[in-house]
Amino acid sequence: GHLAAMTMLRHGVGREAFRIFWRDCHEFVRDIWHGRLVRRATNLVSHRFSLGPVVALAKVEPGFRTALYDCVSGRETYRRILQRPGNLRIALRLGGALLREKLSRRSHGSEAGTPTPRP
Repeated sequence: GHLAAMTMLRHGVGREAFRIFWRDCHEFVRDIWHGRLVRRATNLVSHRFSLGPVVALAKVEPGFRTALYDCVSGRETYRRILQRPGNLRIALRLGGALLREKLSRRSHGSEAGTPTPRP
């Protein structure tokens, strides 16, 4: 919306203005697929696992904390966030923590999000 308004103020409304607007939006359009990937990963984690391991990793991993902030704040494109060095290591670490917690809950008779019955 902001880019559209600025384009209209600076260049008016017309074919040339639309070309300028499209050029300026190209990075956002290119980022749609990366945003969808992040949304699907977020939905998977929030629906199938507990967010405890996510919070725990964010407390000790500055790169992960920054990535989470950047995803929410919009200060960086999803593509750039996902391409940062070290993200594969962080993703593997998070995946391991999520699986360990899931297996631990199963072995104790509880699924993520379901309280363990007390004796």
